[in-house]
Amino acid sequence: MDLLPYKSEVFHKFHEFQKMVERQFDRKILAMQTDWGGEYQKLNSFFSQVGIIHHVSCPHAHQQNEVIERKHRHIVDVGLSLRAQSSMPLKFWDEAFMAATFLINRLPSKVTDNNTPFERLLQQKPEYSFFSTFGCACWPNLQPYNHHKLELRSKRCVFLGYSSLHKGYKCLDIPSGRVYISRDVIFDEEVFSFSTLHSNACTLLRSEIALLPHGLVPSLGTEQLVDQVLDSINFATNGAHTACDNRGSPLPPSMEPDADPVSNPAESPPGLMPNGVAGDNAEFAAPVDPT
Repeated sequence: MDLLPYKSEVFHKFHEFQKMVERQFDRKILAMQTDWGGEYQKLNSFFSQVGIIHHVSCPHAHQQNEVIERKHRHIVDVGLSLRAQSSMPLKFWDEAFMAATFLINRLPSKVTDNNTPFERLLQQKPEYSFFSTFGCACWPNLQPYNHHKLELRSKRCVFLGYSSLHKGYKCLDIPSGRVYISRDVIFDEEVFSFSTLHSNACTLLRSEIALLPHGLVPSLGTEQLVDQVLDSINFATNGAHTACDNRGSPLPPSMEPDADPVSNPAESPPGLMPNGVAGDNAEFAAPVDPT
């Protein structure tokens, strides 16, 4: 499953899908069933050129696309269930839906005679030994990322699902917003870090800091002070708080704060997975003394 931020990307994404099908399965796409949305009208002329039959549903007749509509609802229901169990914030809906698709493809179904879609497509049984609970607390091996041998070799993160590019797990470090990819992870499936957080903690904290005198902390602005206070809370609660961006909303799961050129001149360690989102947050480790 691919998540498209814009419908205009459908044409380009279909070309990638077609090449993958022809290369991996040695098959040609013979027909496509869609509605007559604007993103599919451009595909209609392409289908005519390559000989693909294009079936289009009648206007306002979603029942003619009942297969995809039911599957869409299935993914949404499972994704919402994963979010609800782990108390995951809404901004992580994409990770929840990707994890839901990963699980659905490996679960037996009556429709496929109690076989899994994974087995029907690839002719091999899926492996279940590496499954874990979405959104639970985890401790990945961070030794490959460390710049100094005295740094901690692991810290508490949140399990975000399975990497599509690696045979490993995606682990979110809540204070920094970084996502680590690791194959060596210890899970605590009884603990969900986000369940202890207030859903709007950053905005509430910012409104309180705005009431302080302007000259109280001359060396730091409001945004840096928010990060510092949350880091202090994190130290007391074993890492359960949400990082903020400069608008007061939580950071995306895969955003990597830009390194401070003075305090951290080294490049970011390999394995961090940005999603193409640029951020201007800096990570501060020094405590704030308001006096």
